[in-house]
Amino acid sequence: MKHNRQSKYYKTEGIVLKGMPLGDRDRLISLYTQDYGRVRLVARGIRKISSKLSGHLDTFNRVVVSISSRSSIDSISGGEVVETFKELKTDLKITARAFYIVELIDDFVADGSVNEELYSLLLTTLRELDLLARSISVGSQRVTMEEDVELLMRFFELNLLIDSGYAPELSMCVVCNQPLSTEGNGYSVEMGGLVGQTCYLQTKAVQPISVAAIKCLRFLSGAKIRVAQKLRINPVLMSEIQMILQKFTMNINERKISARQLIDSINTISEGKQ
Repeated sequence: MKHNRQSKYYKTEGIVLKGMPLGDRDRLISLYTQDYGRVRLVARGIRKISSKLSGHLDTFNRVVVSISSRSSIDSISGGEVVETFKELKTDLKITARAFYIVELIDDFVADGSVNEELYSLLLTTLRELDLLARSISVGSQRVTMEEDVELLMRFFELNLLIDSGYAPELSMCVVCNQPLSTEGNGYSVEMGGLVGQTCYLQTKAVQPISVAAIKCLRFLSGAKIRVAQKLRINPVLMSEIQMILQKFTMNINERKISARQLIDSINTISEGKQ
């Protein structure tokens, strides 16, 4: 149920995207809510040891907060944790990927822009990462779990584009609006989708794309998350899809996600230990 945000006090539920120091005692919280979209809130005194909110507003936590609107920027007067996703915080690789998805959300959304599908996608993805981290912690085969994590990331990236209104065109040629050929197609980030064989050589800034990648992207774009997780993709194909989706997301937010660099660094260290 939505609350009247024009009133002096209101409550809302949301997921903490990040918190930044504000002065010596306070923190500015970026909270993504189902009712109000992203909101920026001040958590006053949270950096003090005696603060009752300390630990409640950690990144990734799903919380219910009480908000005061008495000043130019709303402030959090109280709150409780609904979900902590504590398992995903215990595995460095999965934690890095959780940072990646909340950073993408924070880049893609605007303050006050409500998008229930996007909120649901974020919440579902965090829950699935938490489950995968729990599976790893109880001794499930790590290689298989990491493949599942990467598939989940590709599902999130593609559906982030779709739910944000930037869905890449995967069915028709974006140049001539004709059906795609069976083979020999490409894609253009600038034009927003796939380019058919006929237009491929006549269009600038077109990159090649495999038939398998097209099929996987189409499947992920229309599948529910539980169905999507049954897909098995070899490492070469996963890398291709990852590169394509990251080019599309970077084209929207116009920068490289810093958490992506963290993921790459962790992967490099892990490979060096093997």
